[in-house]
Amino acid sequence: MQIRSIQLSNFRRYKGTQPPILFSTDPEKNVTVILGSNTSGKTTIVQAFLWCLYGDNKTSFKTKEVINTDAELDLMPGKYCDVFVEIVLVHEDTEFIIRRSQRFSLNNSNKLKADESSLKIKYKETSGNQGDVSAIEREDTIKKILPKALSDYFFFDGERITDINNRGDVVAAVRGLMGLDVIGEARNRLDPKRSGSITSKLKSELDLGTDAKSAGLKKKLQEKQDELMQLTERIMTAKDEIEFFSRKKEELKEKLAQEAGAKALQKRRADLERDVAAYQRNITDSAGRILADFRKGAIMFFALCIGYTKVDRTQLSMV
Repeated sequence: MQIRSIQLSNFRRYKGTQPPILFSTDPEKNVTVILGSNTSGKTTIVQAFLWCLYGDNKTSFKTKEVINTDAELDLMPGKYCDVFVEIVLVHEDTEFIIRRSQRFSLNNSNKLKADESSLKIKYKETSGNQGDVSAIEREDTIKKILPKALSDYFFFDGERITDINNRGDVVAAVRGLMGLDVIGEARNRLDPKRSGSITSKLKSELDLGTDAKSAGLKKKLQEKQDELMQLTERIMTAKDEIEFFSRKKEELKEKLAQEAGAKALQKRRADLERDVAAYQRNITDSAGRILADFRKGAIMFFALCIGYTKVDRTQLSMV
């Protein structure tokens, strides 16, 4: 899977239809960096991928509505606002345009009404064939491109590190993505050691007394045995691939742990900055109170000072 672009319209922090964010597809320079200060909308972009591909059940928003708050305030009775996220990606030499949209309006009580989100997918093959993916095939198409169980390892943010590390279904998802479940079932059906397998049935039906039938059955048997050997080799290769993904998973866990440490330090720094600001405010307030009190009693203070001076001079003259 190669992501080419993502576009947001009235989605969370992004009001109006935004220009598409283009991702690098250069084989040599294939990293795209998105920079921004805290609360600027970086996590929203990650969540936009999840919402577009899987709907509300994969996002971690505190509020269910994905409409931009300013766009919601602009709504008038009888009017509506459309929210959409569109992703362009390439998978197995086919370009897919995936768009999820949702319409919002105000009901008769001026309360926000949200329609069900809708998913549409268009495809374009290298051969030139193009069209729309049918409604009954859209979910399966997303599953083939990126199963939901693996999405957390491609799109994640610091707030979900703990949940990602505790996930235990990555092996099953990898097996499904690589088609190993189908291969395993096919292997069982061809295993000559299983009584109900096709190979066992062919052996039991083999009649050596009839040359034509025997030759045909032997040919089928040989074909199935060759197919079994190919599947066995594929399973061995798949095991190596699973080990590779497992190593990648451990590397990702380590990176996520480092990210968690950095986030904790940032929080500690923010807490200290708030404490310093509070102390500075207290000092300023105390200085203001002292100055105000001094101003109120300034006349009495200087009168006392003058009185003490006269006493000191009298004592000096007596001496």
